[in-house]
Amino acid sequence: MWLHVHVPQEKWIPPRWYFWTERNWWIKGSKIFLGTIEPTHGHHLVSTPIPQQTVNWQKVNMWVSDCHNSVKREGSLQAKPDTSQITGLRVIDTRQRCITIAPAACRYAALSYVWGATSSDLQATTMNIKDLMRKGSLDSRSLPQTIDDAIVACMKMGIGYLWVDRLCILQDDDPSRKAHWLNSMGDIYAQAYVTIIALAGKNAQHGLPGVNLVKRPASWTGTTQGIYLIEKTPAYTECLRKSRWSTRGWTFQEATLSSRRLLFSDTRVFYECSNHKNIKDELTGDYPNTAETAGAALLSYAKVVSRFTKRKLTWECDVLRAFAGVLHTGWGPENYYGIPLNIFSDAILWRTVKKNPYSTRHAAPGDAFPSWSWSSIKGRITVEPSAREGGIFAEMRASLAIWAIPRRARQRLELQIIANTLGKPEKPNKLDDVKSPNNMNEKEVTHTAHELYAPCNFRDLPTRLGVVMAWRCGCFSGSLPGILNTPFTWGEYKVFARKWRTLGHLCDEAHGMSQGSMSEQDIEARFPSNMRQGCPPGSIFVYTQSLNLNPLQLSLKKDMSLQKDILAIEVGDFLALVIDGSINIERINHVRQHNPESCFSLLAISLSEPWDSETEHLKPRTEDFWYDFAGVPLGQNPHDPHAIELMLVETENGISRRAGLARGYLKRWIDQNPQFQTFHLV
Repeated sequence: MWLHVHVPQEKWIPPRWYFWTERNWWIKGSKIFLGTIEPTHGHHLVSTPIPQQTVNWQKVNMWVSDCHNSVKREGSLQAKPDTSQITGLRVIDTRQRCITIAPAACRYAALSYVWGATSSDLQATTMNIKDLMRKGSLDSRSLPQTIDDAIVACMKMGIGYLWVDRLCILQDDDPSRKAHWLNSMGDIYAQAYVTIIALAGKNAQHGLPGVNLVKRPASWTGTTQGIYLIEKTPAYTECLRKSRWSTRGWTFQEATLSSRRLLFSDTRVFYECSNHKNIKDELTGDYPNTAETAGAALLSYAKVVSRFTKRKLTWECDVLRAFAGVLHTGWGPENYYGIPLNIFSDAILWRTVKKNPYSTRHAAPGDAFPSWSWSSIKGRITVEPSAREGGIFAEMRASLAIWAIPRRARQRLELQIIANTLGKPEKPNKLDDVKSPNNMNEKEVTHTAHELYAPCNFRDLPTRLGVVMAWRCGCFSGSLPGILNTPFTWGEYKVFARKWRTLGHLCDEAHGMSQGSMSEQDIEARFPSNMRQGCPPGSIFVYTQSLNLNPLQLSLKKDMSLQKDILAIEVGDFLALVIDGSINIERINHVRQHNPESCFSLLAISLSEPWDSETEHLKPRTEDFWYDFAGVPLGQNPHDPHAIELMLVETENGISRRAGLARGYLKRWIDQNPQFQTFHLV
């Protein structure tokens, strides 16, 4: 163990620190102690407070007040309201100890805690909600200790109302009404005056140490060789790391969506204000907050999915419900099985962190976790990154597929086409006054190029040019503008490609979906009505180019940069490298052995930025590039041809399932003459 010693002097000099180590090879771990040559005085060891058994509410109230005052002083445009703006929100009246509908603009706290396996604890249902709304119905004897302590904490802070999920959402409510409140979790936690977090304990019976009945354990003290010792309490990051709370799936969104967090550990209270960079510590004051778990911001979809899926759920079928609040708050209400529709072409490209095995998640009766959604797999998931989520960067991925979701509306099945422009702002464009590119002639394009074209710093320009060339080569099903049959220089092609406000607008045009919509005739041609009959839960349709793999040929290729073998799919002289962690080998082997009627296909999903492969048999060749009228190759350097991202699917009886993801060179894919086809994925 380490000895951390401070030697006080009558005249102050910089402190000297002494370290002493004692190792025990039979006991894993160590303890850290603080020491002084002076004796203890009351509840203090010289300048180091010994943890008091009860919360210092004066200090806590000062923290919370300072946080709110600083937000008001700075006038932050991103500041969240600290009073309820949610119609029909149920809360606990902390004075009357009963459930009530939150008054307009009331100040309330929210509780984040671990339920545990105590299923017998009191919950609100359609049968008992009237009883729970009676004054005094929530007395201490009827509540789990953590909820009872949270009510006491609210009283200490002068907060009249408390929101607790198990008592403020009817647990047996109609699924649509319950889904409404799950989707509202972002607003509920963001608008809370403070979120009370039960960092200590493994279930709702543990309580909040130092608040009421549950006292904090006293730190060990002792002496040795004239030195007075006290055991050092764990730091904030250690409290988080060791807590059950930070490992649970439901608490992820509660921490992520909360603006102000008051965390109760076994030894002390911590406070996080989203407007401050420091953590408040009841014992040691302020210090920089370096923790990732509590209060993680909505950084990017890829990061949020990765952080969420490393957590545990008591009931695996809750995975999408526990993610609903984050999804709704960060990416809006339009989503499907955990995939936001406004970044669908990015979010569909997910993979596991661990290569194998794929551990399938089982759904409740009547529900589904489709193979194309990350929700179908247990364990940590990552999404192939896209510059689109970086804010200041442009899009770098273009969808080659048209996705359609079957929706039940007014007793009939309708299709929702996922437009690439969904959720995109209608920004003005400096080229808006130029004639539509579909109607330009050669002279007009040349004139526009000389008049308007300047070196372009759009990061998505190489991808836009890739879309234009892929459109010329038949990778998109929309009618080809006649002007694209005219030989141009890259400067003229750039003017054409920059006409559209965004890359998504260009893709929709190439798919024959001007303004993000499709005619009924085109819908029927691409998604025949006979395919849409009797869609099981989790169904989605995709219309894209594909290659039939009969048989599926997998091989290992050496990657020179990574110095390892990479799995590859071969069809003719086309080679696609399997994306690490994306392939379901168990599923493929099972199908090969037990379902000889099944067939495998490669589906074109997206065109991505130029890619330089370091794998043998996949080095760029001259014919992997496009050349303009002057013979200049397309690409920022001669080693990076455009890439295509592919989905490997297995199809049986007209139903397809995802089996993996791969990447290859776009021009080599085109050389294989892929055909347009509609697939029904589940």
